[in-house]
Parts: sequence; C-alpha cells; structure tokens
Amino acid sequence: MRQLNRIQTIIFQCGCLLMVVGVALNFFGLPLIAPWLFLVGAIGFATMQIAQVYEGSDFTVRRLRHMMLISDALILVTALLMVENAYHFTLPLFQQFGMDGVRNYNQYVIHNNWVVTMLIAAILQIYSMHRISSILNSLLVLALFTSCAQTYNIQGSSDLAALDGQKLYLKIYDNNDLKNVDSCEVIHGQFHFGGVVDTISMTTLFMDDMSLLPVVLEEGNVTMKLDNMQRKVSGTPLNDKLAEFMDKYSKIEGQISDLSHQHSQAIMNGEDEEVVNTRLSRIADRLLGEEDKLVTSFIEENFDNVLGPGVFFLMTAGSPYPELQPWIEALMSKATDYFKSNAYVRDFYDKAQQNEKMMNGTMLPNENPDK
Repeated sequence: MRQLNRIQTIIFQCGCLLMVVGVALNFFGLPLIAPWLFLVGAIGFATMQIAQVYEGSDFTVRRLRHMMLISDALILVTALLMVENAYHFTLPLFQQFGMDGVRNYNQYVIHNNWVVTMLIAAILQIYSMHRISSILNSLLVLALFTSCAQTYNIQGSSDLAALDGQKLYLKIYDNNDLKNVDSCEVIHGQFHFGGVVDTISMTTLFMDDMSLLPVVLEEGNVTMKLDNMQRKVSGTPLNDKLAEFMDKYSKIEGQISDLSHQHSQAIMNGEDEEVVNTRLSRIADRLLGEEDKLVTSFIEENFDNVLGPGVFFLMTAGSPYPELQPWIEALMSKATDYFKSNAYVRDFYDKAQQNEKMMNGTMLPNENPDK
C-alpha cells in the first residue's frame, strides 16, 4: 500500500476523529451540528484512504482493496443521510409525489437509515483492513526471508545454432549419479538459470547427455557465453577463478592436440620420422608436465572449497575405471579432510586403491576390500 505523507496522515486521523465526534453528538442531542462534523470527517477519511493505492499484484489484496473502497463510498452515503435526516433538503422533491412520496422519503431516506449504512461500512472497513494488514505482513516476512537467502542468477548467451530451442541442465554429482539442479530452454540464443543457493556447489552444464562446461553455483550474478570461440562462465569469485584455470588448461590441451598435426606436416615435408617422433615426444612430455602441475597446484590451492573436488571430478570422470596415478597419490598425501570427505573423491580413491591391489595380485576381483 502506498504510504501517506505527514499532511495526508494528519487529514486521515482528523477525519476518523471527526466521524466519531459526529456520531457521538448525534446521539447526545446535537443533531444539527453532528452531520456536518461527520461529513467533513468522512470526506477527509475516504479521500486519504482512496489515495493509499495498492501497486502490488496479489489478487486477494486487490479484492480486499475493492471492498475497502465500497466501505468508503458507504461512509460518504452515511454522511449525506445524516445531513438529510437533520435538514430534510430533498423533502420537497418527494412531496411532489403526494403522500406516497412522503412515505417513501420517511422510510428510505430518513428514519435514521444512516445507522444501517454506517454499520455495513464499519464491518467492511474492519474486515478489509485487518485482512490486508495480515496479508501484507506475511508478504513482508516472505520478502525479507527471500532477500536474506542467497540466490544465484545465471544469464547466458550463445550463437551456436545447434543450441537454439534446446533444453539445458545444471547437474551435480550426488550418490554416484548426476542429478538435475536446474533447467532452462535456449530461446533466440538466450537462456537463464536462477534460484536459491543452499550451499555452494560445483555443477556441470549439460545439453541432454553432452557435457558443455563446469559452473560453480554460488550467490551472485553470473554471465555464461557459449560460442565457436569459447565457453566461459564469469561474474562471481569462484567462477572467475575456475574460468582462469580452464582457459590455461584449454590452451595446453590445444597445444597437445596440435602435435599430431605437426607430426603429419613434418613427415610431408620430408623430415626423418624418428627425429620428428623424438622431438615431438619431448614437447609432449613437457606439455603433459605443465598440465599435471597446473591441475595439481590448482586442486591443492582449493582443497577447502568446491573447486578442489570439482576439478578433480573433471579430470577423472572420463577415465574408463579409477586408476591410482602418481599425481592422485601425491594429492591424497597432502589433501585436507574437506577434500577427502567429498563423496566423489572418496569413492574414486577407494576404487582406485582396490584396482591397484587387484593389478598387483594382492586382492581378488570379488574379494571384500574391508576384510
């Protein structure tokens, strides 16, 4: 409801007071003064209440607001009936119709009928004001709760024709499975995710079963871009940090992928194949070393937030089976309890240890690892 300013509030309160005084004086023997006080009070009260416009969209409040306006109209009718009851301004009009007109005047215009309209107005006024106050307080509490809650807002854009009209999903790894957290549709290259963040989590953007890129679900406004040149998420601290890592990782992956092209080009140029293989193997070893260092150092730096376990998931989820590689053993030897307690990390590491024992012949395939 629109709030009244100071002057409007004074007019509203004086209007209430004058109406009460008018009714009281009418019953205590001053019927000629009482109607005018009530009329002035009714005009002030009704006009100020009408000025309190409801600008919201709640259907119930709008319905109650209409009820309140009907009550205001009845208050004004009451004031006019009180004046007429005291001064009989319209009696000559009824007298033109003879005795029937006078009887109708006495029955429907005066005869203290203002009491009836005032009671109806009072009932509607009390009910509507009480209900509106209750609903608006509830809406206020809900608004305060929502404003205190952490929310995420992801605004995405794409110029990939294959994505238009497609459904996108944010999925999280939970209990050895990927579960949907949020979904939306790409419309004319635009899409949007939004909701409340209970806990910061690492999710992955999917189209059907195809993974597109990782996203940290955290409080704030996130921008997502998907095009032929890049797939990038930015806007919040952890997403910015993840984007920087993914950019470095993609560049190294691109250099590794380019080695096969370099090999083919060198052979076509007539270079000795053994020499080419030796040279490119050294480059591949260097790049793989840089990649391992990048991944392990990033995970170590983020052992105690979702980026550590999240990037570990990205680096290992594509493996055909969990394998205890040297970089994983090195990580786990330094890992914090937060990192080790992650469901995916714990499950992967346990299975990798079991596979290692089976390959070494220290455990049979069907043997219980707890024995």
